[in-house]
Amino acid sequence: MPNIGDRLEEARKRQGISIREAAEATKVRSDFLMNFENNHFDFDLPEVYKRGFLKIYGRYLKLDEDKLMTDYNAVLLGASKVVSKRENKELFGRMDLPDEPKTLGSTESAPPFGEHSAKVAKTARIKERPSSGHDGPADRMEQKTDSSLYWKIGLIVAGTFVLVGLLAVLVNLLISPSAPDEPTDTATTPPAASTNVTPSGTAAGADLAQTGTVTISTSGPAYVLVRQENDNKELFKGNMAAGQSETLTRTGTVRVVSSAIQNVTVEINGKTYKSNQTGTRQTYYGMDGPVTPLQNP
Repeated sequence: MPNIGDRLEEARKRQGISIREAAEATKVRSDFLMNFENNHFDFDLPEVYKRGFLKIYGRYLKLDEDKLMTDYNAVLLGASKVVSKRENKELFGRMDLPDEPKTLGSTESAPPFGEHSAKVAKTARIKERPSSGHDGPADRMEQKTDSSLYWKIGLIVAGTFVLVGLLAVLVNLLISPSAPDEPTDTATTPPAASTNVTPSGTAAGADLAQTGTVTISTSGPAYVLVRQENDNKELFKGNMAAGQSETLTRTGTVRVVSSAIQNVTVEINGKTYKSNQTGTRQTYYGMDGPVTPLQNP
C-alpha cells in the first residue's frame, strides 16, 4: 500500500509538475514538499504548519484531503508509540519489552527492505540531481521572461530619446519662428520694362514734382513694398491678403516690390496694370502708368 510520500510524488509526476512549480503555486517551500514526498515528517516545523502545508499540497495535487490527513494522523500515532517504547526501554535498562503485534496492511508496519532501499536511492538521486535538469521548463521560462524584459527596457529607452528629440524640435520652432523673407531692392534685377509700357516711353524722372494717388490690390497673399523714388520714402510695407487694397498718395515715380508679383495689381488714373512675371519682382510706375527706371550713368 503506497504511503503518503509515494502518493504525493506519483500525483505530482502524473500531472507533469516540478517541485519548483508546485512550491510557487502553493507558496510552500520546496524543501518542505520534498520532505512530504520522502515521507519525512519529523523536520523542524510546528505541527500546525505541517498539517496546513500538507493539506494545501494535497488539495493542489487533487488528492483526498480527509484520507491524506487520516493517514498522516496514523503516521504520527505510530511515531509516538515508537518514541514511548524507546523511553520505556531506557527506563527499565536492558529489559526487552515485547513489541505489540502489528496488523497486516497497517500504516504502522515498517516498509519492506526493498521499499526502504528504493527510498534511500531515490533520496540520493534527488540530492545529486542538478537543479537545471529537475526544473528545466521553469528555468527556460525565466530566461524567456528576462529576454522580454530586456527588450521592453530597450524600447522604453529608445522611445524616450525619440520623444525628447521631438520636444526639442517643437520648442525650437515655438521659440524662434521663421518670418517670411522680405524682398529687398537689391535682391532682384528690375525688369527692362513693365507689362504695359506707356506709348510715350516716359522715363522715371520725368514727373518728379507731380502728386497723385496709386492703388495697390492683391488677388492672392503677397508681401508688398511701395517706395517713392524721388526721396526713397516708404509709402507701404507689409503682407497683403487676397482681396486687400491700399490707396497711397505719392509724389513722382514709385517702385513696387513684391514676393508674388503675379498677385499684385496697380491702378493709376482708373487704369489697372499687372505684371506677366512671377515670383519676387519690382516694377516702376509714373503718374500715367508703368515707366522704365532711370539708368545710372
